[in-house]
Amino acid sequence: MSPQQIVWTALPAGRVSEGPFEGRLRVCLVASPRLTPPHAGAQTLGFTGFHDFHNWPKTVEGLKLALRYQGQRIPLTRISEPDPALWDQLLPAHTPVAGFVFQDMSQLNLRSYAVRHVLGFVREHYGKLATQAATTHPTLLPWSRAHGGLKDMLTDLGTATETIHFGDRSIEVAHPGFDRFFDHKNQEGLEQQLRRAVFGSEGRYRAPVAGVNGQPTKGTFPIRVLPPDWQDPSLGGADASLMSQFRTADEYTFYQANRFYKRTQPTDAQLAMRRPDLKNVAPAPKVPELDFHRLIASYGDTPQVLHALGLVIDCVLPENHLLAQQLAAQPTPLDGTFSADIAWPDAHVTDNDAYPATAWRLTPERFTTRARTPDHTDGLLHLGGSLDPTLVGPRHSPILKERAHSAFDVFQLDPDGATLKTTNYLLTAQNLVGKSLKPGTHGEVTYTTGDRQPVAALRSGGLGVSRHGRAAQIAQSAAAAALKNQHIQT
Repeated sequence: MSPQQIVWTALPAGRVSEGPFEGRLRVCLVASPRLTPPHAGAQTLGFTGFHDFHNWPKTVEGLKLALRYQGQRIPLTRISEPDPALWDQLLPAHTPVAGFVFQDMSQLNLRSYAVRHVLGFVREHYGKLATQAATTHPTLLPWSRAHGGLKDMLTDLGTATETIHFGDRSIEVAHPGFDRFFDHKNQEGLEQQLRRAVFGSEGRYRAPVAGVNGQPTKGTFPIRVLPPDWQDPSLGGADASLMSQFRTADEYTFYQANRFYKRTQPTDAQLAMRRPDLKNVAPAPKVPELDFHRLIASYGDTPQVLHALGLVIDCVLPENHLLAQQLAAQPTPLDGTFSADIAWPDAHVTDNDAYPATAWRLTPERFTTRARTPDHTDGLLHLGGSLDPTLVGPRHSPILKERAHSAFDVFQLDPDGATLKTTNYLLTAQNLVGKSLKPGTHGEVTYTTGDRQPVAALRSGGLGVSRHGRAAQIAQSAAAAALKNQHIQT
């Protein structure tokens, strides 16, 4: 078995906009190397078995590039010029090669939260407070005389009290608040239930996965992610016991948001500490050692570097090629699949390489990959019908539901800051309400605590785009990638 394997992917890239090839269809060939050192002495890029990658741009110069489409070979003309000197500078012969290992991301737990619901909550409740308590801060204490808008906001976030009647008097007591979700040591607590019911190999939430050919497979697989929408447990359902842990839809949303940021749990000693003592500070994380594959992956955000290294090769199709002939013969968009076809000048072991097919769509104006889901149209995000949850409302109005044809939201408010500030305010307010309801004239609230408590100040964050239910999509894409990797390896 050759220590070299290359996964060649052909991607449609529109038309050339200027120059001698103006108007010609452009294709990008992406070379994804997978190097496997056969022994301990072969763990550098200078190993003789990795000769094609001693200077990959020079290797590219000798390749004959083509597309395989409907059994025919369509030759390509390379229009990009890889830089051999840059390769020697970034990936010299002493670059370590640890061996390629596919990371199966489908086995990871995914934490996310619904930005749409957070912003809709902020719009509804902050909007009411802005109009009803415009000249003064809203009253929180005593709870029986709390400002109506503020009380509605805290109630939607799960704040609950109960009036207990005795023979001669009645008292109001607070139910456990948002901090009940922080009891991670309780074997029957929420975190333990989620580990058993959601974040495990036998999770109750399952979804289909796209197969190697892009079509859904017959079976389903567990997705380790909570759904973005709360389901009323009184309606029954497979997850009623899980959803019953949350009193309201907003409490469910803000639990997910808080858990997204609260990734580590403090120890008892840390909780008892009023301020850091700077003792026994853990050492700084070590800088990871990047081998050949991780170095290449690190250039993924700089496509210009990948082009200069020859790992992404720009090509154009010839004039009057088969695709153009078929497009001219029909008025509708032309759909098809093609794959890369590479001819080597030497004894490169091509049987070890992989050439996955790419589904594409060709129109007189565009040449793009074909969308598998409605989230994309003509190679772009399909934002038609998207809304800004902070500018429309109320959240549950029929008009809003009728307009919400898109899974995307475009917004200006900073959702991360709104989430953290609202959660912290909720914890503080519930703590004060609980103390104020303790038996006594003023409960356990100190005399310096004001009756009026201003809500958190929010800020804008430029333009942002979110996709409702994105975490489940990522889980499905990760499972599809794992299936494709199995096909490549076998």
